[in-house]
Amino acid sequence: MKEHGISPNVVSTSARAEEEGASVQVPEDDQKPADGEHTPDELATALAMVHATLESTTDAILVTDEANYVREFNEKYVKLWGIPPHIPVSAHASELWNYISSQLKDPAAYLARINEIVASSAPETFDVLQLKDGRVFERNSAIQLIKQRNVGRVWSLRDITQRKRAQDALANEKRVLAKIASGASLATVLDVLVRGVEAQSCDGMMCTVLVFDEAAQCLRHGAAPSMPEEYNRIVDGIGIGACVGSCGSAAYKREPVFATDIASDLHWANYVELAAKFGLGACCSTPVFSSDPALLGTVAMYYRHPHEPSAHDRELIRMATHLAGIVIERARAVEQLRVAKVAAEQRAQEIAQAYDILRTTQDALNAELAGAVDYVLSLLPRPVIEQRLSADWFMTTSAQLGGDGLGYHWMDSDRFAFYLLDVSGHGVKSALLAVSIIDTLRTCGLANTDWSDPGAVLRALNRAYFSQSHDRLYFTIWYGIADFATGTLRYAGGGHPPAAIRAAQSENPTLPASGPPVGCFANAKYPTVEIALRFPTELYLFSDGVFETRRKYDRDPLASLVDFLIAPASKGRSVAEIRNRTLEHLHGSPPTDDCSVLKVSLS
Repeated sequence: MKEHGISPNVVSTSARAEEEGASVQVPEDDQKPADGEHTPDELATALAMVHATLESTTDAILVTDEANYVREFNEKYVKLWGIPPHIPVSAHASELWNYISSQLKDPAAYLARINEIVASSAPETFDVLQLKDGRVFERNSAIQLIKQRNVGRVWSLRDITQRKRAQDALANEKRVLAKIASGASLATVLDVLVRGVEAQSCDGMMCTVLVFDEAAQCLRHGAAPSMPEEYNRIVDGIGIGACVGSCGSAAYKREPVFATDIASDLHWANYVELAAKFGLGACCSTPVFSSDPALLGTVAMYYRHPHEPSAHDRELIRMATHLAGIVIERARAVEQLRVAKVAAEQRAQEIAQAYDILRTTQDALNAELAGAVDYVLSLLPRPVIEQRLSADWFMTTSAQLGGDGLGYHWMDSDRFAFYLLDVSGHGVKSALLAVSIIDTLRTCGLANTDWSDPGAVLRALNRAYFSQSHDRLYFTIWYGIADFATGTLRYAGGGHPPAAIRAAQSENPTLPASGPPVGCFANAKYPTVEIALRFPTELYLFSDGVFETRRKYDRDPLASLVDFLIAPASKGRSVAEIRNRTLEHLHGSPPTDDCSVLKVSLS
């Protein structure tokens, strides 16, 4: 305290007398301590301990007596308020408080509260003081009692500026995050952010946020509630560059640009008149980045006069930039999700429309396929029941319509030709080729062909259908001629499953084909086989679909089918029985391939 010219001693009666110029004589006997009293050295030691205690406390301390005179204050109190040395320790406290009040945001309210506390007998008081420079103090006061008598009041103050700023920053962040969670628009959230930052400033700072438009390479208005509307309109859409004010330059350089005096700052060289028109003296701007990091925009703090940013200013702009990055990045993510949702909905609508078209087309195709099936079946001969011969058949087409075909006819009064064929592939093309082949066989429509020789018939078919015009389609066929006059059966085959024969004393239950599929090789050989007929005889011709449908059930599906056909001792299998065995396990579903059977009974 000595360096301030302020005595630290508690003023005694003799001290006051000395201050008033009186000479006080103390008898020698009175200078001797009486019983129970302390010597001057002991009092000085105790007083020094009191001073040391005041200086070691973390708070700023002021002590006033019952008459409201200043009796004591520590070094922290002097530094906290910047008290000059000319204010003596024994001065009335009102002089000290009048000096201090000029530092408060509301001096009148401060003095009124002081007078209220002094006039009251409240044992303790608590207040929060807001200073013009942005600092915040907590003030406590407590009455001092000696033997139940009020002898003054102790005032303690603590600087809580950093704590208060941290609380305000956290509160602002919570408000911003709450707005984000509520689904508020980008403009609304940025407005809340900017207003919260401005509320934490103590020098009239005006905060703005600009959002980067990547497509146009410019900055768009985000939020600037304290800036003039005309200025915001001018700035909206401003490009980025090395000397485009603080914001345009910060976005271009991707680093902070602090123009502490706009009038002389090179970044503002082209915008000095604009700044002067709206009364702007300084502008500090920092770029905002995403987590990528991609440029999202800028946060700026404007001041009316040239201004050197304080540590508090720098912390404010740092927090505002961080929050703005969260807000803008999330808004862009939400927008991307919205666009993706719209695109997905549009795509779903297109798919639905395409599906409707496909379904319509499929329905039309199914109708055409059904018509094609009916047409193919209409070309097949009716069952025959005669004295010497009977013929019956069944054909079940696959879902895709295959290329099975069959037929029979009398060549003359004694010779009966019959055949079954299977064109490769599925669909209308295979079915049409099957129809063409059946028509050729039924009408004997190939010139220079010996139609009484099955092998010659297959060779003629091979010449006719070995052509690129059929897209390399080929077919298998079993073709036979029963001659009742000679009692013989002549047949030939091209890649087709063997026919099954059921006859008395028959040595072999099958009549295999020996040639390749028709249409595969230009000069293929198809030998004719002739066997004697033993009446009655039953012949079964079938396509491979008949036994392939049971591949999961039979180890050797062809052999199992032949056994089934020739097993009965009394009579052969009916077409209905064969159909039932072929299709029963499908439970009404179409087979994967056409299934065709032709039964010819000779007697």
